[in-house]
Amino acid sequence: MGYLGWRRHIRTAIRPWRRTGSLGGRVVTADDGAQTVASPTAQAEASPGTESQSTASRPLGPWENCIISVLFLGIFPLGPVLLELLLKSQVTADSLTVTAAIYAVTVAVASNRASMLVIGFTVAFFECVLYGQDVTVVGTKGVVLKDFFGITVSAANSSPSTHSGLILLAIVVLFMTLTLERFVRHVKNHEEFFEFLKKGQS
Repeated sequence: MGYLGWRRHIRTAIRPWRRTGSLGGRVVTADDGAQTVASPTAQAEASPGTESQSTASRPLGPWENCIISVLFLGIFPLGPVLLELLLKSQVTADSLTVTAAIYAVTVAVASNRASMLVIGFTVAFFECVLYGQDVTVVGTKGVVLKDFFGITVSAANSSPSTHSGLILLAIVVLFMTLTLERFVRHVKNHEEFFEFLKKGQS
């Protein structure tokens, strides 16, 4: 092989290296024709938005999903009763009964089990019956106060105080059931609580 053959062979061999750079970087041509090789690190630093976007769309962890779901489904629906306890240190039997009925429906709809759906709506139905019974009973002269599990329940007649303890017990049982189911769904099965994050991953 002559001198010209060796020269052509060497030029062919180093041409890919000149195009990509020794570190796999991209060749950047300036306005004056000079060529420089941009390293992968420089390219990453030049586009910081990619890393921030991936960080912003990071899905929630299993325990984060579990805690947020219990907060949204198990605590927030009890807001009227909790606020009344905070402001007055007691809760009326009417607001307790109505809130418990709504809470039972919320837990039933949020569950993916048919049995829980039936139980939740059944509990809500009986609580609505109790509320109807409360508003039709003739009131007493004064407000009746009674403590259940450390919570003072006030009523205009003696009837609500007899079943307010059962309503509080139903709320506690529903909350424990919701917490257990959310633990299994989010911590064990790694389900996503927010649907828009699940669509973003796909």
